[in-house]
Amino acid sequence: MIGFEMKAWGSNFKQKRASWTEGSLVALDALAMATDSDVISQLGDPLSHIEKLFKKTADAKFKRICSLGKSFSLFVSKDFNFKYYFDSSKSGPETQSELYRLFMSQTDTVGDQVMLCFCAIVYDFVLKNLEVEGDLVLTIEIDL
Repeated sequence: MIGFEMKAWGSNFKQKRASWTEGSLVALDALAMATDSDVISQLGDPLSHIEKLFKKTADAKFKRICSLGKSFSLFVSKDFNFKYYFDSSKSGPETQSELYRLFMSQTDTVGDQVMLCFCAIVYDFVLKNLEVEGDLVLTIEIDL
């Protein structure tokens, strides 16, 4: 199965996540094409629907983490390499635009499953440090 792993650490925080990716759906789709046409017709629409739901959910969670209103430094390393400062004085759409551009500037493409895990880590980090004042730092290592 195709997958990835993320390790995160920082201010009062440590987390590890691993998951499969939408590449697994592509493999399932290819398998369906190698079998008879009835299987293709049965799997085609549900697979497309699942992929759309992943995208919709990832977009919503990305929007949410960009609107949390907590200031902290983010360092992303390994298969993605960038740094970003979540500034609580910026609007959600402004943060979303800046962070999205950083992801899009990378040589690897971020998939929906990777984005879902990334967003979950950022959300958990902010939740863990909600009452903490001062300089907060989060590092996420993404291994595709």
